[in-house]
Amino acid sequence: MPPSAAIPFLGGGGGDPPASDLRAPIGDLLPLGSGRLVLSVPQHREYMRTGYGSEPIIAEAAARIMLKEDDLPKDASYWARVINSTLASGTFNKGPNGELAMRLLLTCAYDRAVKMENAPCDPIIQCDRPIMLITFLIALLGSSNADKVLDSVPSNQHHLPFEDRLSLRERFKDAKVRFTHFMRAGSPEVVKDQSMWPALVRGFAYQCCDGQKDIDIIIPILLNGNGKLDASNVSALAFQIKNTIHAANPYVDIASTRQDGINLFSKEDGRPYIAVTANLGVTKSEVIPAPSGQRDSNRIVNHARYAFTVNGCNTSSYPCITDVSPWNILLNKGKLLDEHPHGGDRLMCVRRMCDLVPEIHSEWAVPNKQGDAV
Repeated sequence: MPPSAAIPFLGGGGGDPPASDLRAPIGDLLPLGSGRLVLSVPQHREYMRTGYGSEPIIAEAAARIMLKEDDLPKDASYWARVINSTLASGTFNKGPNGELAMRLLLTCAYDRAVKMENAPCDPIIQCDRPIMLITFLIALLGSSNADKVLDSVPSNQHHLPFEDRLSLRERFKDAKVRFTHFMRAGSPEVVKDQSMWPALVRGFAYQCCDGQKDIDIIIPILLNGNGKLDASNVSALAFQIKNTIHAANPYVDIASTRQDGINLFSKEDGRPYIAVTANLGVTKSEVIPAPSGQRDSNRIVNHARYAFTVNGCNTSSYPCITDVSPWNILLNKGKLLDEHPHGGDRLMCVRRMCDLVPEIHSEWAVPNKQGDAV
């Protein structure tokens, strides 16, 4: 598949490349037949600024192309290879590796959840429709990993006895999500409950803006799937994405009312939320719910936080990954230093011997144990 053919539905479904990042002449060709909008033509007229709007019908068409069955199985790893090919052509800048990989994982998990909830007698799968949050988590993490998450209790309700803390499965049993594509938030102020219900109406999730505190992707949740669609009936599934070899477990607080906090909720009405840390660069794969902690009657919080960490980027962590090779490329893994079997001083020795490293590393000037400069 040529890069120009991949962009319309990867942009419409997996997150649109910014208009400024799309390379001419590919960007000039897309408005002719792929629904891409011409946003502006600079005065020099050497290229056009184009982009995809938040149009559910385009996202639905993109999702159906991604689900279309033909000679090749179009799973998440297939699309990772398509993205790698598109990036290698220099068509557009990918942005942070981890965020791009996670958007693809979330999109493919959503498509998988839609198929799980689709009636067997219905040959046409409508992708742009709400699905149960629990089904989505099972599609994303697999049944065994999802069970650990669904049976977990809030990590911040220390004022309640353990037996009175509802599990994620119970608290979100009626919750739904709906997103077929991603839109980039223009500022940190977008991450508020007033912005969650319009996203549910349009069927998109948020790619947080550059410089957003603590989180990278946020998926709106409709808490009561049969209830009124407004700011009082929404919450969020927030992702912090790491692409380092060391695991991080920060357990983000998006309900913080501090001056420098995210403060998602406009009312202290007890709505729960979910916070996920995805350590894509970690080798050991596991899903770890946050510890519930000891009871402390003096620590009272209004919004229950269900937090968990997902380590690794392979089949054990995300069952939609059938081949890790394209994901390693997408995450910029597999380089000499990444694959060296030893760390510490041995890895430093390899780095010192290697003439392939273009940067001058500060460690090179650090005296060794004998006091000699390297």
